[in-house]
Amino acid sequence: MEAILNPTEEVVLNLIKNTWEKRRKKISIADLRELLERKGIKLSHEKVRLIVESLWRKGEILIDVHGRERIVRPNHVIVNSKSKPLDFRNFTILDKDGKPIQRIWVSVYKDKKGQVYFTISESKWNGSWKTTNNIIIPPEAKEELREVVKFIEKWIE
Repeated sequence: MEAILNPTEEVVLNLIKNTWEKRRKKISIADLRELLERKGIKLSHEKVRLIVESLWRKGEILIDVHGRERIVRPNHVIVNSKSKPLDFRNFTILDKDGKPIQRIWVSVYKDKKGQVYFTISESKWNGSWKTTNNIIIPPEAKEELREVVKFIEKWIE
């Protein structure tokens, strides 16, 4: 199902996509505000931030933090959330008091062609569990994965 965007969100999303396609560059909220002003749309920094957050909630963009600045880019990652992993493992990292503060999840899936791929997710505890990173390792990365496994096996010995 495709998200319904209001006209201002569409303009902001198009600016983000154009910046990404032309320069392969993430764009800050301040830069977005400047571009909007050049197009004759005057919005406060806070209003642009709220539009960016709305686009993020709708899955249209990804937000990264660079210092105190939020930088955005189009969301090009498509995840089929209905699929269940074939297998998964959870590595829990504890603090000095023995409480879990971080978890690394490695999941194995099969795509529509039957090829296996992996996802690695990191969850951190900050009052509630929040997934901070999600990496998809495609089937084409088999050789690189074998090298990583060899490295880990040597490291464990």
